[in-house]
Amino acid sequence: MAGSWKVHFLSLHDLHKPQYKVGDLLKHAKHTLWRDEFDPDLRNMVIEITSGQLTFTTRPFHVPRGQAALAEVDEVLFVPAPRKALVARLLRQHKHHSDALVGEVLIPLVPATRLKLDLKRDNRFEGSLTLSIKPALQRPDGSHAAGNPAAHGTVGRCLEGAALLSRAVLRICGRGGSDGRSS
Repeated sequence: MAGSWKVHFLSLHDLHKPQYKVGDLLKHAKHTLWRDEFDPDLRNMVIEITSGQLTFTTRPFHVPRGQAALAEVDEVLFVPAPRKALVARLLRQHKHHSDALVGEVLIPLVPATRLKLDLKRDNRFEGSLTLSIKPALQRPDGSHAAGNPAAHGTVGRCLEGAALLSRAVLRICGRGGSDGRSS
C-alpha cells in the first residue's frame, strides 16, 4: 500500500435523480409498485474514482426511501498516488445501458479527515459527497509509519504477535521442563 491513498466515503447529501436512460420510467414504476425500502431512483449506485488511467469502484448500494437528504455510505478505496487531483463520480449502474451520472467532483490531494464536496452535472448542483482522504500508511497522529511493522495494519500486528509467541516458546523450551511438568 506504499505510495497509495486511502479514500473513505462517509455519506451522501441532498441527492438528485441521475441522468435519464431509456427504460428508467418503467423500472421506476416497477420499483414503486414493488414497495421495498429503497428509493426507486437511487438504486444500484456506485462511487467511481479515477486516478490517472485507473478507475476504482465501490460495491453497489441502494439509498433507502426518504434518505436522499442524508445517506450513509461507509466505503473505502485505496488508489495509487495520483499526480493530479482525483475524480469521483456517483453513478447509477444499468445492465443494458451505460451508467447514469448523478454528479462528479474533483478531490484535492490534501490530507483531510472530513471533506464535503459538491457533486455537479452540467454545472448544476446534484448533491454532496462527504469523505476523508489521506496517504494509506499513516499513523493516527499524522506521522507516516516507516520502520514499525505494527503500524502497517493487521498483517504487521500479526507478525509482531508471531514474533512474541515464538520468543515465549523458546523461553519455555529453553528452561528444560522447569514449568512443573515432568517429561
